[in-house]
Amino acid sequence: MRSEQLLELSPYLALTILFVAPFVDPRRPFRLLHLDVLVLSSFGLYSIALLDRGPLFASIRWSTVIATLGLLYILVRSGYAVLRPTRAEPGELTRVPLRWLKWGIFVLMVFRLLFPFADDRLVIDVGLASVAGAEQILAGEDLYGAESYRYPELHPDTYGPVNYLLYVPFTWAISSAQHAARAATNAFDLATLAGVILLGRHLGGRRHGRALGLLLGYAWATSPYAFFASVWAYNDMLVPLAVVFALMGAASPWARGTSLGLGAAIKFVPALLWPLVLCAPGGTPRSRILAGLGSVGLTAALFALFIPDGGVRELYDRTVGWQLSRDSTISLWGQFDAITSFRPLAVGFVAVLALLGGVVARKLTLFQLVAFAVAVIVAFQLSLAHWLPSYIVWFAPLFLVTLVGATDPERSGDEEPSRPASDRQAEQERADPDDRPVSPGALAEHG
Repeated sequence: MRSEQLLELSPYLALTILFVAPFVDPRRPFRLLHLDVLVLSSFGLYSIALLDRGPLFASIRWSTVIATLGLLYILVRSGYAVLRPTRAEPGELTRVPLRWLKWGIFVLMVFRLLFPFADDRLVIDVGLASVAGAEQILAGEDLYGAESYRYPELHPDTYGPVNYLLYVPFTWAISSAQHAARAATNAFDLATLAGVILLGRHLGGRRHGRALGLLLGYAWATSPYAFFASVWAYNDMLVPLAVVFALMGAASPWARGTSLGLGAAIKFVPALLWPLVLCAPGGTPRSRILAGLGSVGLTAALFALFIPDGGVRELYDRTVGWQLSRDSTISLWGQFDAITSFRPLAVGFVAVLALLGGVVARKLTLFQLVAFAVAVIVAFQLSLAHWLPSYIVWFAPLFLVTLVGATDPERSGDEEPSRPASDRQAEQERADPDDRPVSPGALAEHG
């Protein structure tokens, strides 16, 4: 490894440290939360080194092995959070004052948005493909199956129609494809930041919503994977954006149905959450059924607007079919031929898990629902023949919510024996709200 290449990876390493720091409690070094956050923040870094610096800097095989182990850990951990939601780990989630988190979000997001210009970073083909599809729409050309794309061999028509529609305003306003893709990614990045903050406020309720929102927002701002997706202008920010807003509308079948319907028409992955989210508590049985049918109908109608001459079969071959059948070495399946025959079992497990979500959804709390969603998305990623570290942003905010739900500060045994609890509470109430540590003590009652 050349020292200058390692230096170029320093933003990712610095962000990883900043990501982990608020969750560290030196008084309890062996708490499970430390391991959870450490795995989440680091398991994809070797893959980033490979893609950012090239195969001479990192091994493709080792990157797939490490990534798979990290995904397996998160799958097991989220499954455990679904099955054993009452096993709360004592202690505050973080002792960092809210003012520090707010300034951290602002400074780090400015750094992330400006970094590509300082580094002269080019846009990845994913971003350019999204702009190319938007150009097809503006020109009145076919979106799918069209040979009028500038680079049809790159399969630019592999995403859902809403992905390209969201790029239309930026493509129309900005003549440069590079700059249009960059502007769109920045907008989606900021929208997702707003979404995770609002989700935290929703989950924390009146007492702790503001604190939880800022903590989740800070985690998004320091995420090395969100940084990777942003600086290379991937379109993966749109997946967590759709899922987060679906969970925010958990009380309304129509709100969550609309969000998932649009999400499924962006990058298909949110469709796996249809059974889980649409069958979740909230609304009457009739409204849930109608919202589910409406969500599927919305996705179908959006695709119907862009059916190519070859019909539904060509649409499938250009999108989902190509994604599932593509050859790639950036996955465990592409690196080890001996296990390739087991991949259909992994795909079948994803299908069973997604359908099981619809069966058990009515019995789950909101935090269990989020943990189940993480398990479905991670299981799907484990079945993919082509995996990128930018895909981690699909579930990272949700997994953090799962960790928040597994932390119950009001059951802590670390209270100071020399001071009555009433005195500490009065002192906390007199403190500046921005100087209070994040302590979501009412999570159980809101979950």
